[in-house]
Amino acid sequence: MHSHHLKLNLSKLGLLFFPHSSSPSADLPISIPLESTTLSPSSSAKSLKVTLDPALSYTQHITTLTRTCRFFLSNIRWIHPFLTDYSTQLLVQSLVLSRLDYCNTLLAGMPASTTRPLQLIQNSAARLVFSLPRFAHATPLLRSLHLIPIPARIQFKTLTLTYRCLDHTAPSYLQVSHLSMCACLSDRNKFPTFFRTIPSDYHQSRALAQLVKHFGWTWVGAIRSDNDYGNSGMETFIKTAQQEGICIENSEAIYRTYSHRKFVEIVNIIKKSSSKVIVVFAFYVDIEFLVRWAVYLGSKERFKILGGAIGFVVKNAEIPGLKEFLLVKRLRESVFKCTLTAQENDANNNPCTGQENELNNKYSDVSDLSVPINVYKAVYAVAHSLHALIKCNDDQGTFHDKKKKIEPLQVLHYLKKVNFTNRNGERVFFDENGDPVAQYALINWQLNKEGINTFEMVGLYDASLPERQQIVMNVSTVWSNNQHKVPKSVCSETCLPGTRKAIVNGKPIYCFDCIPCAEGEFSNRTDSSDCSKCPVEYSSNQQRNQCILKKVEFLTYGEIMGILLVILSLTGACLSIIIVLIFYKYRDTPIV
Repeated sequence: MHSHHLKLNLSKLGLLFFPHSSSPSADLPISIPLESTTLSPSSSAKSLKVTLDPALSYTQHITTLTRTCRFFLSNIRWIHPFLTDYSTQLLVQSLVLSRLDYCNTLLAGMPASTTRPLQLIQNSAARLVFSLPRFAHATPLLRSLHLIPIPARIQFKTLTLTYRCLDHTAPSYLQVSHLSMCACLSDRNKFPTFFRTIPSDYHQSRALAQLVKHFGWTWVGAIRSDNDYGNSGMETFIKTAQQEGICIENSEAIYRTYSHRKFVEIVNIIKKSSSKVIVVFAFYVDIEFLVRWAVYLGSKERFKILGGAIGFVVKNAEIPGLKEFLLVKRLRESVFKCTLTAQENDANNNPCTGQENELNNKYSDVSDLSVPINVYKAVYAVAHSLHALIKCNDDQGTFHDKKKKIEPLQVLHYLKKVNFTNRNGERVFFDENGDPVAQYALINWQLNKEGINTFEMVGLYDASLPERQQIVMNVSTVWSNNQHKVPKSVCSETCLPGTRKAIVNGKPIYCFDCIPCAEGEFSNRTDSSDCSKCPVEYSSNQQRNQCILKKVEFLTYGEIMGILLVILSLTGACLSIIIVLIFYKYRDTPIV
């Protein structure tokens, strides 16, 4: 902190953990040493005047809010005889009702018992405006003031904010997201100030199509989640796959709330399909339900169904110095109850042995930083933008009043131009849509030598590389049944030379039969659409893959046909000679 000229405001610093139901509380660190104090977890923390608790029940927040509102109602009631009706209503609106509306969308979905104290405050405010006793019926009073009950106000505000977001009428804020992957956010007309450091789902869909093309699969099945994520992603995949000459045998939608009959139907469709590859674009929970039914109906182990699967994940990376930052000296001494410095190694202290260097818990684990690395890049992108804004000269920069007050529009201008290389050697910049270069790691689910299921990285996808070179395989992939040969998934096998393709009625163009060429025709290339005729003096060979010169055959005197032809020839010659002799002998006789 001191090296960066920063200082913590310890009076406003709090530590609050939101434990997951599957995480035992014993894994939570007891305290974290910071500068001259020790930071311990608290039961609540305040952010933007909203009190948060680990269970997110907002009980303490509601208690504090109702106490404050009662205080203002009590003060207004004291001076109410000296106020006009309009003044009383104005004070109630500004001091009480405005507090009930502040951040009330956080209470959406809460039970009625949680929001009832706020409803009682609203009823008391309505009675105060009309100068009615404590137990007066409040419903007609709320209608007269055009006030809707607290649960309805919460729902109305939530729906209003949702509508403004969908209708793009909400205020524009400069955002650099590390986890928003919806392809819709790349629309600069709707989201002109949105940037992200994680690739959008659009690139993931195209990467899947490139992966299918890379392995030569032209006949695949498709499964998607029945929501915006799955439908939009699968639509992009199918469109890209068709451009690459890939045909989809079937496309099925799944969702966790589907009935068991629907899942059984989908499992049977998969079993009857002829494709050997299934492309999945779905949430893990939805796939979990499908696999459970597949295991139940097929009586197979989970790994026999999903073993050998490959897929894309966000590329992992290392954040230099993060592990050292998490395992600072004072934290080690606090956790392991030992001392590291030689000056403190006296009889009253327990010296560290050196075997305590590793904290084996999830808070010190830096093996998977696929998500934090995007936060790291987002922070540095904004920092570089601010640095470029402040560094430029007043007479040369785009904005001249930047030293007086930095506006989001100024940061946006330089954020569009940010281009730097981080300490990992990775280049960080945004395209015209505010998206980074799409990079994914290709992982393979396989068994290691100990027989444990592991995900091994077998390749990379980099959209910045030339087309047809974007997928780089590092190691060989282990497919289903521990096979190392790439499986085939085609609707029809390749037609060899000597045959031609014949389209099958009712099936896509990539499904065909191979028919041999007729006599006198040939084809000398694979997947030929028709056969060519041989020249007159040539004929096709037995394989029908080339034309050969016809053989010239001669008759011999020993053959029956030769003997018959000789006899006929001699007979004809003899008859001709006899006729000539007859005409010569009777040459002086008148011809009748």
